[in-house]
Amino acid sequence: MNLLFRVNGTPQGKARPRFTKSGHSYTPKQTRQYEQEIKETALSQALTCGWLKSDEPIRIHIGAHFAVPKSFNKSKRATAQQGDLYPTVKPDADNIAKVVCDALNDIAYNDDKQIVECVVRKRYCMADDEPHITVFVERMPTFSEMKTVALKAFQAA
Repeated sequence: MNLLFRVNGTPQGKARPRFTKSGHSYTPKQTRQYEQEIKETALSQALTCGWLKSDEPIRIHIGAHFAVPKSFNKSKRATAQQGDLYPTVKPDADNIAKVVCDALNDIAYNDDKQIVECVVRKRYCMADDEPHITVFVERMPTFSEMKTVALKAFQAA
């Protein structure tokens, strides 16, 4: 069983903690709100599809889809929308992963230490789409399981 969901809005990364004058740290409000939106969407989808969290190793794929900048000319816009140009802008891929993985604690898994593989892809949106993230969570197959699947695929070809 897998967990797949989408959160609309411009992808955000985990902001650095801020500190009060007394030295206490806190997470900025914008990051807390974004994490909450991810949590609510993930929980809703987990309940819908019957996802059960466990202590097993987890693999996550995150797709971060950004709006094509208005400053791009027609040719560059078309190149970006075809997938031939990548968004090398902030937020960094690792900060996108941090905010998503932290938000999924106690929903998709018991603790984010269970994540053994995480792939983040940054892309521009297609012409008819809006900025969003897609998140795919699955149990990490063992090497033996992956080998068996690969051999079956090779033999079928």
